[in-house]
Amino acid sequence: MKTTNLIPPNTEYLELNFVGETATGRGNNQQYVMENLHDGTFRGTESRVGITIGRHRPRSFINPMEKWDEIFQSKVSRGYMVTKTKKMEQKVIEKNTSSINGNEYAPIADASVNKVVTLLLECTTAVLSQNYRIKIDDISDEMIAFGQSILKELSSGYSKMSVAEFNNKLKALYAAIPRRIDNLSKVLAKRKLDFNDIIADEQELFDVMVNRVRNAHDLDNCSVRPTVLEAFHLDWRDVTEEEQNKVLSMLKGNASQYVKAWRIRNRRTEERFDRFCQQEQLSKGHGIDHLFHGSRTENFWSIVTNGLLINPDCRVQRIGSMFGNGTYFAPLAQKSLGYTDGGYWAGGNTDVRFLAIYRVATGKHYDIYHGSDSSLTKAVLQKKCPGAHCVWAHGRGTGGTTLFNDEVVVYDEAQSTIEYLIMMK
Repeated sequence: MKTTNLIPPNTEYLELNFVGETATGRGNNQQYVMENLHDGTFRGTESRVGITIGRHRPRSFINPMEKWDEIFQSKVSRGYMVTKTKKMEQKVIEKNTSSINGNEYAPIADASVNKVVTLLLECTTAVLSQNYRIKIDDISDEMIAFGQSILKELSSGYSKMSVAEFNNKLKALYAAIPRRIDNLSKVLAKRKLDFNDIIADEQELFDVMVNRVRNAHDLDNCSVRPTVLEAFHLDWRDVTEEEQNKVLSMLKGNASQYVKAWRIRNRRTEERFDRFCQQEQLSKGHGIDHLFHGSRTENFWSIVTNGLLINPDCRVQRIGSMFGNGTYFAPLAQKSLGYTDGGYWAGGNTDVRFLAIYRVATGKHYDIYHGSDSSLTKAVLQKKCPGAHCVWAHGRGTGGTTLFNDEVVVYDEAQSTIEYLIMMK
């Protein structure tokens, strides 16, 4: 919730956050909580988010209610922002089922599937722990909406911002959902050329975090604890020998990097995909292709459970995304491997990484052989090529001059559904 004046939103409960910076460039998340005790007083608690001992541990003071406005105004004038206006109830979970990453699910019977699901969840949790000081259970819908509104402002207005203005907005995002910023200077922009990648990285991390929050909320609403696969409408098993041979054939020159594969069916995205194909009169061999998609390992749990998302508010593309706001695929595994952990664009060097094979509704192509077009969206594509379902950007092997390998982009989330998850070395 963004505060634009010095009038408190309420006199019941408020959480305010502020990102401070020390002389050495170390960042810290300062928090002040105001809670009406309904006896003519309120408790004001100041702390550093995530710190429970030492000189920055939470300290509470009792104040008369007459000082509510005065103290609120003093905090806001120093740069504090309201991030919560309602106190969240503490959750109590009966631990009578198996636990995966702190969430209680019925156990997955298949050991192979359980192992890879646990790995993906642990990778997600590790990244969130490295980046956020706040627990998933303490992130409210209000905080998510506030954070997304800041990302939207960054995405839509960054071209008109100075570096200082951009960094101030970025620090507001870090206050909205408290982040680990031990070295603040490292995460802030140094020049305008940094803006695109920072926004894209922040949106990607934000989406992973939101997915975990939604996972926890959905689980709380289940009267009977399902398996994690049942909770997210997933069918997941090892590939058959025939399916493995199909995957290896598609990997071509990268087949030697193959470790293991799973057949995955996300019933929600598959039903949506089937409706799209029926509506557009597309079928196997007639407008539907099997294509690769690569991403960081920590993103794959969100990708498998939610499908590949297109955020309409995110109007920037990181370096390497040349054809606008869509989802990117490749006919060749080598292209998609570049976006996985250990790949060039992802900037990693891990021993194991993941690729996915998707069924993609490519239909009518808008072929691009030269250059790029970052303005492309679903609407823009229809203006440039009415009836087109995808951009097919050609690499040098198929007549193009800009790309080494072909790249395929679709602009509707309904146009893809996962079929295989592949572990690569």
